[in-house]
Amino acid sequence: MDGSNGVAESVKVVRPVRAFYELYGRRQIEAILTSLDEHRELPRQYGYFGRGAGNWDTYTRRLWSEPGENAPVMSARLLRSCREVIDDHVSGSGEVDVVDLGVGNGLPVRATLAHLIDDLGLGVRYVGIDLSATMLELAESNFRAWFGDRLTFAGHLQDMADPSLETVIRRERRHDRPGIVREI
Repeated sequence: MDGSNGVAESVKVVRPVRAFYELYGRRQIEAILTSLDEHRELPRQYGYFGRGAGNWDTYTRRLWSEPGENAPVMSARLLRSCREVIDDHVSGSGEVDVVDLGVGNGLPVRATLAHLIDDLGLGVRYVGIDLSATMLELAESNFRAWFGDRLTFAGHLQDMADPSLETVIRRERRHDRPGIVREI
């Protein structure tokens, strides 16, 4: 009995299937359990794992083709509006690092990468950092389809809230050439 209205509380125990443990790592599982315990909800960022990455890709491709303002289109527009500054920044260099925090499917950064590669003739090393291995795989697949071997892809599984993010970026950024960082 719960003591307030005489009704017995029932407790349902839910056990994840094996695929849950294959999809998420130990730290991610701890974060999920903590969030479920404290907030009674799954942390949003974990929805981009497994089939969630495909759902996000489908959703953003639809947004891309729709008129109006939305996050992926605005992100690409912002990058385009900074093109003159970016061009000045990379001037005189043969190569550039592009560090992308929260890669998504790559659509928002595609035109900027094409500009760097095709218009400016630069070698581009794209460093994608994301919490979801599935999103990294999706972005890499898209970049291979769009740019072939004209772009070097390095993907890193990393929680943006983890203090070690700065170390990953420092390790990946080559300081002998210019870099561009895009954050979602």
